[in-house]
Amino acid sequence: MSEKNTEPPTDVRLTELESRIAFLEHGLDTVNQTMMSLDRANRNFRQECDQLRRRVEEMGEPGNAPPDPPPPHY
Repeated sequence: MSEKNTEPPTDVRLTELESRIAFLEHGLDTVNQTMMSLDRANRNFRQECDQLRRRVEEMGEPGNAPPDPPPPHY
């Protein structure tokens, strides 16, 4: 009784592996581009938060502001 080799030929297996590697590389590139985009957005968000924080600090504490003058018809 002879055993049949059920595995595909080596060249077919190599082609499948190359295809899988190409698919994984494409996915990795997509994830990398997304991460770079998110990093840029995060840096911009932090800069805007810092600017807002400085503006709030420049405005001072709410209790330290002089009272508004009464309206002219008062």
